[in-house]
Amino acid sequence: MRLRLFHFVVYQDPTPNWLVFAATADKQVPSDLRQWEKIFGDDFVAVIAKQVKDGSIRFRTLAGQEMTLSETAASK
Repeated sequence: MRLRLFHFVVYQDPTPNWLVFAATADKQVPSDLRQWEKIFGDDFVAVIAKQVKDGSIRFRTLAGQEMTLSETAASK
């Protein structure tokens, strides 16, 4: 079995860093992203990016928690 790739790594200070999946997520994606979280370790969290109706991008963890970029990460 192959792990599906995530699309971006976002490094933040303070952590957590993000493993970003930026496409339509099917049923297998969360399982693959959980495995990536284990590979990268405690300072990394899988995040799914989704464009919403107003054109903005919403970031959510696999548990559904909404996430926002820190100023540090956004400026890098």
